[in-house]
Amino acid sequence: MNLTPSHSHASTASHTVRSRAVRRSAFTLIELLTVIAIIAILAAILIPAVGSIRRNASMTKDLSSLREIGKGLAMYANEHKMRLPHRGV
Repeated sequence: MNLTPSHSHASTASHTVRSRAVRRSAFTLIELLTVIAIIAILAAILIPAVGSIRRNASMTKDLSSLREIGKGLAMYANEHKMRLPHRGV
């Protein structure tokens, strides 16, 4: 009576464990398509928000520029007897 496991039985068990491990590490097509769909939905939600943020940033920059122009004109007028610069300056 031989109590040691035979070589063929051990290799079959080891092959089964390896094949299960290989199958478990790969994604199925359904999982891949699900992830792609989720990413597409998130992109569709975020793209309009990014456009809105850009518009708000542009408006803020423009408003800041107008404020600086107004300050410069006020300083000029203060130093030139409350007159604004004429067209050629």
